[in-house]
Amino acid sequence: EITNIDKVLPEIKEITEEDKEQKEKQITSLKASIERRKNLLANENYVNKAPKDLVETEKQKLEEEEKMLEEMIK
Repeated sequence: EITNIDKVLPEIKEITEEDKEQKEKQITSLKASIERRKNLLANENYVNKAPKDLVETEKQKLEEEEKMLEEMIK
């Protein structure tokens, strides 16, 4: 039984200029965050001195953001 039809049939709507601008802002923000995380993880001092769980969290977030960006660009 399908209880939430919205998940099955996505709402069909016209894409407005505002929607496009919002998506561009999100893409720009994601790119900046990805670049920041890459720079942080490329810094040997940070990677060697920061707690291992924090470094792992940064790596995971980087991976997630790269996947999100890939999906948004499609």
